[in-house]
Amino acid sequence: IEILYRRYLSAKIYFWIAKINYGRNLLEPFLICLDQAIELLLAKKSNEKACIYLAMKAKVLILHQKWSALGETLRRLSAMKKFCDIGIEILIDQIENYLNRKHSTIYSKQSRQQSIDAFNGRRNCFEFDSNLDIGYSEDRGRFIHCREGSIPYGTHIIREKVISTILHPNFYETKCSYCHKNLKTNSFPCRRCIQVYFCDIECERNSFNYGFHRFECGMLHIRLNYFQGWHLFRLLSSIGLKKALDYFKIRLRNRNRFEDQEKNNCRFLNIVKDLNQQRIEFAETDNPNYYTKVLSLLSLFLNNCPKEQFDSDSSVSKLKSDALNIILMIAWNEIKRNKFEIKSFETQTLIYDPFFVDEKNFIEYLNNTLRDNLPFLIQNLVEQIRILTFITFGLCEPSVDLFSNKTIVAGDCLCLLGSLINHSCQPNAYWDIDDGFITITTCDSIKNRVEIRISYGEEDNESVSKRIEWLKNRYGFLCDCHSCTMFSDNKNELLK
Repeated sequence: IEILYRRYLSAKIYFWIAKINYGRNLLEPFLICLDQAIELLLAKKSNEKACIYLAMKAKVLILHQKWSALGETLRRLSAMKKFCDIGIEILIDQIENYLNRKHSTIYSKQSRQQSIDAFNGRRNCFEFDSNLDIGYSEDRGRFIHCREGSIPYGTHIIREKVISTILHPNFYETKCSYCHKNLKTNSFPCRRCIQVYFCDIECERNSFNYGFHRFECGMLHIRLNYFQGWHLFRLLSSIGLKKALDYFKIRLRNRNRFEDQEKNNCRFLNIVKDLNQQRIEFAETDNPNYYTKVLSLLSLFLNNCPKEQFDSDSSVSKLKSDALNIILMIAWNEIKRNKFEIKSFETQTLIYDPFFVDEKNFIEYLNNTLRDNLPFLIQNLVEQIRILTFITFGLCEPSVDLFSNKTIVAGDCLCLLGSLINHSCQPNAYWDIDDGFITITTCDSIKNRVEIRISYGEEDNESVSKRIEWLKNRYGFLCDCHSCTMFSDNKNELLK
């Protein structure tokens, strides 16, 4: 109790110092102390007090957001000027939205279906080569290999829809937040948070109706502190805290059944295909069934992820802090949607005020939603964040330097089938992400029973020692390809 009280006093002192000095950086030690206090409360099973501390943290995160926004006032004013220059286009768009709603959105459904048919006429939205199969072993987990015959050079063997793409902060103003294409001169910011930009009004509307920006609007500064957990925040926001908690409980009861399904590769492939079809048919992305299926597949990746990298106390504390932040922001969003009855882009309020969170209502909401399940939920979120740390792809683009072979990583992409493919420094396939799809293409002739391998990252031009170290630090494994094995053997011979 004395340690807990000391943590609480330290947090309060840091908070008042930060408030007096109007210093955003001083909030960081406050949040650290608060996380430690919450962890102690959960260990003592004082869930009601933990919810009070969570509500306090929610207010501080909102304050952190406000102070961050004040530093960008000038940039936002210039953005608003650009926004006003295209006001006529926005007015026309609002009239079109009104007419669409007036006539039961028949036009919008027909136009979307026409674009779907046109796309499917050019290329299938989901491809998995008939010569491929998903294998399983205790040491490697799942992997993809050539089942029979051979696959020639240059074959597109896998194509699937990206589940979630997160831009790095440096690209907020140069890439569209929805389609992730390079912005043109007539692009404009989100009319609510003015933190991200879109190609046109259609992309802005789709980002709310079919994308994730309705969950992120006004919270992008908070996201910078725990980038790894943001994919999970998106998935759980689409499901909701209560349904996510129910899912984790069901998974715990059926853990043995899930482990048996881990070897049922045909079922895995069929679910991935169904998910791709749902996305291309513009199914509502707030449909809980879609993301519950995604979570059920992601949970089966755990055997492929090394846990040794997360054994240190600092790593565990960071993961728990990320999990707490995810819970807070999802609760914040759900209260916001309930209060303003936000269901689509057309019903979003133009004036967004984050300071409506009442501490008493917030605590009551957490207690009603989570009750005594907060430690259980945090444990499951930590497990999911571990998985997502290792299975994301980079959204790459060429460097502006014409004499450089390096590529720039503009964001992270979450996929399912592509994440099953293991690494080799001498790969027989390469991957590419374009227009929301990831494509795996062979760069060598692949014979029967040979495993498909791609290269993680862009370390080809580095020395072997640097590449080995980078793979170990980033993905937590030692590469077993021929060049890395030979280098390790030669190094051991020299040390003898």
